[in-house]
Amino acid sequence: MKRWWRFIRERFEPLSHLLMIGCFYSANIALLKAIVFSTEPLEFFKLAIGLAVTVLFFFHLRLFDEIKDYATDQEVNRDRPLPRGLIRMSEFKAVLWSVLVLELVLTSLLGWHITAAFLIPWFYSILMYREFFIGGWLRPKMEAYAISHTFVSALLALFFASLVGNVPVAFLPIAVIWVALNNWMIFNTFEFARKTFGRDEERSHVESYSKRWRPVGAALWVGFFVLMSLALLYRLNDLGGWGLDFKIGVAATTSAVLLAGILYSAQPSIRAAKVFRSVASLYLIAINLVIVFL
Repeated sequence: MKRWWRFIRERFEPLSHLLMIGCFYSANIALLKAIVFSTEPLEFFKLAIGLAVTVLFFFHLRLFDEIKDYATDQEVNRDRPLPRGLIRMSEFKAVLWSVLVLELVLTSLLGWHITAAFLIPWFYSILMYREFFIGGWLRPKMEAYAISHTFVSALLALFFASLVGNVPVAFLPIAVIWVALNNWMIFNTFEFARKTFGRDEERSHVESYSKRWRPVGAALWVGFFVLMSLALLYRLNDLGGWGLDFKIGVAATTSAVLLAGILYSAQPSIRAAKVFRSVASLYLIAINLVIVFL
């Protein structure tokens, strides 16, 4: 337990991850409740299980990534838990598959139709782990690799919608697609920003968007995703009718990311890159808080 707690602190830091996942989950529930299932009562038991399953889901994604990156980490990140031998690979995989089974056991308590909805992102995450069986072709294409993997956040919206509406996926309203796409854009914003560095931060054996596209190009990628999220949230605002406060809150969080990107592009120093990454990370939390409270 001590070794696993050390792993969690290093690779799945509890406070920041629970905050991020809690905000993401709450924002999805709030959006779906407002625009699609306004008459459906929310059951605390189901919501609590849904949150627990979502935390476990993101944890198993982290475990998958540790295994996928093991060979690379042995060369460039030897201080990480698996390369340095903190946990044996056999033990690591046993815990991973136990988490996957536990997720299915918990979702079974919610009903077969909700379990079926959860199986969509669950199976997709396994395809991600297998790199869609085209890893040799996909891995060098950094952008396609990232976008195909963050898409799992869109599929989670199907699980959340089935949970809130208590209906099978086949009967979900079309408006759920807007929520799903917004999840995708928000996670793309975070993913592309976190692998964007200052000129003096770049490492020869580590790929980055700033290396592939230069700082301006990397900032433009992030800007595109954050603006797409803005457009989707304004569309959802039209459906939910929140009003001016919501639009201002969304615009303010979006502007913060765009401004940080502009400053980083103008002078891609280590400090500017760190600010850019920090603002994008906070955006992942802030935009979901705006959705929940405004």
